Amino acid sequence: MIAVKMALVYLTVNFFIFFVFGVLKLTNCLGFRFKADIDAGAKLRLHYMMVISIFIVSGITWLLVGHTSNQNVFEPPVKIWAAPSSKEFAKTYLDSNGNGFLSVSDNMSAKAFDGTLLSDVAQYGALLGLGILMFMFSRDLLSLKRIIKDSHRLRVVHSVKILINDRFLVPFSFWLPFRRFVVIPSSMLAIDPIFLRCSILHEIQHHRQGDTKMVYLLKLVRVLFPFNVAAHRWMNWISEIQEFACDETLIGQSKVESLQYARCLVEVADHALGQTPIPVGATGVTFLVEQKLLKQRIVKMMTAKGYLSAFKQQMFSLAIGGLLVCTLGISALGVSSVVLDQRISRSKAETLISRMSMSGE
Repeated sequence: MIAVKMALVYLTVNFFIFFVFGVLKLTNCLGFRFKADIDAGAKLRLHYMMVISIFIVSGITWLLVGHTSNQNVFEPPVKIWAAPSSKEFAKTYLDSNGNGFLSVSDNMSAKAFDGTLLSDVAQYGALLGLGILMFMFSRDLLSLKRIIKDSHRLRVVHSVKILINDRFLVPFSFWLPFRRFVVIPSSMLAIDPIFLRCSILHEIQHHRQGDTKMVYLLKLVRVLFPFNVAAHRWMNWISEIQEFACDETLIGQSKVESLQYARCLVEVADHALGQTPIPVGATGVTFLVEQKLLKQRIVKMMTAKGYLSAFKQQMFSLAIGGLLVCTLGISALGVSSVVLDQRISRSKAETLISRMSMSGE
């Protein structure tokens, strides 16, 4: 049963990711086409809400799958029985170590398969995947702690520790439980102080948006769904929106002047060309090596925005988010009826066998 549930929920989450990514892309294109777009900050919050919702709905799906109900949305095509048939029940039901039998219906007949091997493969596979996941995050955590150890503290701004490091060429930020950091390359101390200020403000804004926490969840999506193209494109898209949201906030709140900020991005981009990979768990001005994205960011800074009003943006985000969450919820209810665990108690089984014997079967 566990193996079937794992496979079903995994496939369901893949579908959820494809569906939500497609709807968000379509909504983004329509908003741009009809000049009714929402700003990057509202867009980022909507994307975060949908990523979290997918995990929550997936958990609910896991809890619902396999539970016997008299009001199933669909007739379950896959059922879990204690024995391959009623005639074999007396021999196999007594085996408490058995994993049951899968009854797969093809509308013409039902075929029973021993679930022991499938269950073992699923369990060992899950343990292996969990081990790899824990190894990757442990490695990244050690890398971040090593950065803290090798850096020098410059100052503390609103509980965010500003560190100076000789190893990196671009600024970035990261979060650890109860601690927030911004890492600034030591080479930036020799450039225009305005650029240094812009970089620090940009990285602090990532903390305020929650980007440095969500980056772990985005990484988890990439690891869990390595063959899902939509998952990787969606995570890349969210990373881009993070940068646009920082830009819009800093310019919109007049914390930096747009021309100076654009020059800062170009200056940092020059240093980013020789940068070694940034540790996983860090976010910040790390997309500067992509010239297309850098150009888009600068163009958006220098051009007038055609966004909806703040109230309309909030209503629009709630409407799209609510519609998607409801759709995922309804889908979860439907998926929960695809597999049904038919392992009944011994007393009910004996009653069923006696009735079948009386009817001449």
